[in-house]
Amino acid sequence: MAVNVAPIMQLVNRQLINDTALAAEISGRVFGGHAEANDQTMWPRPYVVVEFRRARTSPANVYQELVLELWVFSDQSAAQAFAIYDLARAALYRVSLSHADIDAVAVCRDTSGPHMGWNEQSRCHVARGLWLCQAGGGA
Repeated sequence: MAVNVAPIMQLVNRQLINDTALAAEISGRVFGGHAEANDQTMWPRPYVVVEFRRARTSPANVYQELVLELWVFSDQSAAQAFAIYDLARAALYRVSLSHADIDAVAVCRDTSGPHMGWNEQSRCHVARGLWLCQAGGGA
């Protein structure tokens, strides 16, 4: 069974976009990748980036594992970046992700982070962490 990344990413992004507490802070700005270098200062902040890192199928082909990196970018402060990361964590951590239109179910947990920092290219505060999503279906 091959790992099918797209439906799992759709579930994660949909969960973050539809979370009311997170939406109040980022107005639905959840992206699947980073801005090009010359566009980084143009994107309104704060926002969240969910980036796919790698995937594998479990040894017995029972489920798929995806490693994702979750980024929060904030102009205001490191505290705001951390607070938004915490909201994203509350929206995703061990929540059963599913949707009638998506042939997959997933459960995610953070495995590292959040790590705080300053992104010189985009000139803003950043919180980031690694996530593991275990999923079935969508193959």
